[in-house]
Amino acid sequence: MELTRNQKIISQLFEKSWADPAFKQKLVADPEQAIREATGSALDLPEGKTLVVVDQTDTEKVYLNIPPELDMEEIELTDEQLELIAGGAKPSDAVASTVKNP
Repeated sequence: MELTRNQKIISQLFEKSWADPAFKQKLVADPEQAIREATGSALDLPEGKTLVVVDQTDTEKVYLNIPPELDMEEIELTDEQLELIAGGAKPSDAVASTVKNP
């Protein structure tokens, strides 16, 4: 499976961040500029989105990313999720229960 353009850029950024602490600091402080300087291009982001880079290299910490609130009106539930809700689970719990852990 071939990597997408964004995946290739991100891979380059990880490698450079691990090898160059000054670049890592710049990437966190001003991601768009740091990416342009390092790769000569920018990541393809969806319209209206901005990039936030968080340094998670400290292995003594566990990071929790809080996703946007689910719009339950727009979600198509699986049969498994519908069964959980029918059994009394909250819709948000049913959706969260099927998210795979890394």
